[in-house]
Amino acid sequence: MTSLTEPVREPGITELLDARSRLMLAVTRDLLLRDPELTLCEGLRLIDAMGTALGRVDSGELDVFEEYIRPHLRSLLLGRFGIAGDPHREIN
Repeated sequence: MTSLTEPVREPGITELLDARSRLMLAVTRDLLLRDPELTLCEGLRLIDAMGTALGRVDSGELDVFEEYIRPHLRSLLLGRFGIAGDPHREIN
């Protein structure tokens, strides 16, 4: 199982985020991994909401989110629900 402290797969990516964004990432990752009542749909919405929030904090962080963080969080979520697949592709 992926640990909460596992970094985003590209070294130095979290350092590109400001402190608020790193906190959002940590809380989101914690919820995706540990909330016992979280559904797949809720997890996907949470990831989308984090992207929206990052875009409001700093629009430059949105590119980092889309390229590295979203796939990482989706991978955690899909793994939690035992779904194999490419975290870059949409789920129908």
